[in-house]
Amino acid sequence: MTASTRTPGSVIWSLLVAMLNATLILVALCLWLGWHVMSEARAITDRLADGMALLTPVTDELAGLRAEVAGLRGDLASLPGQAAGSAALTAFGDRLAALDSRLTTTGDRIDAMTADPGALIDRAVDRAALQIKSGIAACTPPNT
Repeated sequence: MTASTRTPGSVIWSLLVAMLNATLILVALCLWLGWHVMSEARAITDRLADGMALLTPVTDELAGLRAEVAGLRGDLASLPGQAAGSAALTAFGDRLAALDSRLTTTGDRIDAMTADPGALIDRAVDRAALQIKSGIAACTPPNT
């Protein structure tokens, strides 16, 4: 068939087939991108799960440190009355209290992370989506 012998029906049919092909290509591209994003999300989830497993010894060590601080505070309180009022011991007690506060805060943060790993996963997926979005936004057509 030459261009002069084409009927309007055959032209419309060719356009419909071309649109169908383009649509199928776009669907395949979207499926591939979705598959890629899901595999990245799965990899991030696996890395976070491994990271959470590494926090268990840290949590145990924090509990041990808290117990040690409590023991030191008890030892400080059991000192004889005359020595307990000295400025050095008061400063030591204040430093123990500050250390205990920091350990408690750190322990609470770790407990919050291990109690709700879904929040960390959501945050990681949001970051990955932002990186993909910024990568796509950085794509510009070549200057011609």
